[in-house]
Amino acid sequence: MKTKIILSVVTLLSINMCASATLIGHDGFDTAGTIAGQTGGAGFGWDNLNDVMTTTISDWDNTGGTPSVVAGQLITHGSSAKREYNGVLEGPGTNDAPNTERAGAFRGNGTVYYSVQMTRTTGADWSGLSGYDFGSEKVFFGVPGGQGAAKVFGVQVSGGGAKSLSTMSVV
Repeated sequence: MKTKIILSVVTLLSINMCASATLIGHDGFDTAGTIAGQTGGAGFGWDNLNDVMTTTISDWDNTGGTPSVVAGQLITHGSSAKREYNGVLEGPGTNDAPNTERAGAFRGNGTVYYSVQMTRTTGADWSGLSGYDFGSEKVFFGVPGGQGAAKVFGVQVSGGGAKSLSTMSVV
C-alpha cells in the first residue's frame, strides 16, 4: 500500500469533571529516507505518569519491510512502522524512568485520539493504524484486510479478534 500519513496523537484526560487535551505528538514527515531511527515532528516525549512532555523523544521503528519518507510522505507499501509516545528506551522494562517507553504508556485510563491523512494504493487489501502494547499489536483501525472488492472502514481486535465494520465505502 502506498500511504501518505501525517500522524497526530492527542490524549484527553478527565479529572474532577474538567477535561483537558494534550498533544502527544505530530509528525509531518519533513525528513527523507528510511523511517527507522528518525525523530522528526514535534512531541513524542509524553510522560503519562507525570502528565508532562519530556525531552526523551522516541524514534520510529520498522515493524516490517523498509518504510521510508519521500517528499513529506511516509510510504509503507507492503511494510510498516511504529512510534512510541515517549522514550529512548523501548520495551516494557522494569522501571518507570521518564526516558522509557513504559512512562509514556497508557495504563487503563484516559483516551487517545489519532488523526491521520492517508492515501491508499489502488487494489491494496488493507491499510490503517494499529495500537500496540509494547511489541504486541492490540487493535487495528482503518481498512481491515480480507473484505474482497467492496471495502469499508473498520476496527478490529488484533490476532483475528472481533471486527466492527462501518457502512462507509473506501474510495
